[in-house]
Amino acid sequence: MKRKAFLKTLLAVSIAAALTAGGITTVSVLSVNDGSETVLAETPPAKPDGDSSTPGGNPPDGAPGGEQGGPGNSTSVTATGATEITSDTTASGKSYTSSTASQNALLINGKVTATLSNVSVTKTGDSDGGDSDNFYGTNSGILAEGGATVNITGGTIKTQADGANGVFSYGGNGGQNGAAGDGTTVNISDVTITTTGNNAGGIMTTGGGVTNAKNLTITTSGRSSAAIRSDRGGGTVNVDGGTYTTSGTGSPAVYSTSDTTVKNATLISTTSEGVVIEGKNSVALENVNLSANNNKLNGQATEYNTVMLYQSMSGDAADGTSSFSANGGSITSQNGNVFYVTNTSATISLRGVKITNQDSGNSLLKVAAGGWGNSGSNGGNVTLSAAKQTLSGDITVDSVSTLNLVLSEGSTYTGAINSSGSSGKVYVEVPEGCTWKLTGDSYITSLSCVSGSIDLNGYTLTVGSTKYTSGSSTGSAVNTISAKVLTSDASSTASDSSSSSKPTGTTVSSAKNSASGKVTVKWKADSSADGYQIKYVTTVNGKKVTKTKTVKSASTLKATLSGLTKGKTYSVSIRSYKTVNGKKVYSSYSKAVKVKVKK
Repeated sequence: MKRKAFLKTLLAVSIAAALTAGGITTVSVLSVNDGSETVLAETPPAKPDGDSSTPGGNPPDGAPGGEQGGPGNSTSVTATGATEITSDTTASGKSYTSSTASQNALLINGKVTATLSNVSVTKTGDSDGGDSDNFYGTNSGILAEGGATVNITGGTIKTQADGANGVFSYGGNGGQNGAAGDGTTVNISDVTITTTGNNAGGIMTTGGGVTNAKNLTITTSGRSSAAIRSDRGGGTVNVDGGTYTTSGTGSPAVYSTSDTTVKNATLISTTSEGVVIEGKNSVALENVNLSANNNKLNGQATEYNTVMLYQSMSGDAADGTSSFSANGGSITSQNGNVFYVTNTSATISLRGVKITNQDSGNSLLKVAAGGWGNSGSNGGNVTLSAAKQTLSGDITVDSVSTLNLVLSEGSTYTGAINSSGSSGKVYVEVPEGCTWKLTGDSYITSLSCVSGSIDLNGYTLTVGSTKYTSGSSTGSAVNTISAKVLTSDASSTASDSSSSSKPTGTTVSSAKNSASGKVTVKWKADSSADGYQIKYVTTVNGKKVTKTKTVKSASTLKATLSGLTKGKTYSVSIRSYKTVNGKKVYSSYSKAVKVKVKK
């Protein structure tokens, strides 16, 4: 057979086979025009079993600098504050300070609501170190715990001490990965946070806590001090708008042992990775501009990267699939690999992201064994899906790693895969409308493509054991790929008033007959909202009467309903709203709370 006929006459047929090595369950057979059949493709095996027998060492970035130990017990850690809030409180323009080691400037503890506006927080006094600061926040500017709801609008927070995170949300689960928190929630907006010490993140979430941040300006300069930081026990972090800048070693803009979402923001790391995800956790970027110049290695790190997904085996994150997605915006990688995966399974989902790789090595993705886990089973198993995406740069997959590269919706990839020779198992899918242009000889295990979708560009493509030097190809998928493909553009969802733009919503905390003909209603803050609408319903002469009251400030969490009838029972519910393109978009109404007017 003449190789210049290449894949033009190639037909991919999937067959099932019971292969035992590496957990392989299917293969693909490509039939060439001389009638022979060549086995080309093996389904990439499942993620190697993680080694949980020995904690694997130092997390390289915003997690604590290698401190080990068990998951901790929250009952053994007692936080203190120079000022402590243990009941519902509203404060404006106040100052909170502490210069005492292992003491918070402000501690909010218990099932209370604290609403703070334009406050000034200053924290000095290095901590005693250890898990107390990193897991429980005992030396922070502001610490929320015990199921507290803390609403912070405007003001400044400055910490100048080791272990002094700016704002800490501890969810009370004792650092148990995957366990539910106690409801502790920090809603913070339009605040400037500056930290200078080591192990001093900007906003910090652990133990199942929740942090909702909007339009913050965060600057950190210490070691292991991510601007958006989480640690053992994880939680939920939502960030919308703002600028987040780090300059310390091991201090990415985002370090995630949580489910972290960042929208419409700028992330800058001048020394470390831009984003690091540890274990079974996620980071989703939407319309975010990320820039990183990782030029100093930290801990057990052996690679310079912009986005890193890994498992440290330290116990700070559960074992499982790490997930990174970016929709719109940009990623600027100034040094090293754009993406790096080691010692974990991972999904990377990209849609319409402008990726600029300024490193001379031109590495788009490296999937390989690194400084964590057991040799021979500490590679990466990755599915990279790209929709409406331009990808450029080389891909390396080592012998203990696998990759599924799935292009869709007109995506293009320009680069070489394993150009130094065959190594880990690689499946590439290039459907109609997508292209792969080689920039060097490439070695992959299996291929699905259509005629004209691959430009060899003068190089040799080796698929399994067969080499191709010219032509075009047809084929069908080797196996079912569980790719997380982003299906809508961030720009469109951000500009319309569809359900994706709705605020999160809120709930009524209490409704009490506070005075004659009046009911005072309190509710939980919704950081995604611009205001609230209260609905109160009663029955008059057998007919339902419904009235509403609008609250035009997202930071207001209490209102009084007037003109109510003594003896009547009212059902009170609330919904949030935000303004999108000049129109109010509402959440659903909360569950109604009934209150009888006795006065």
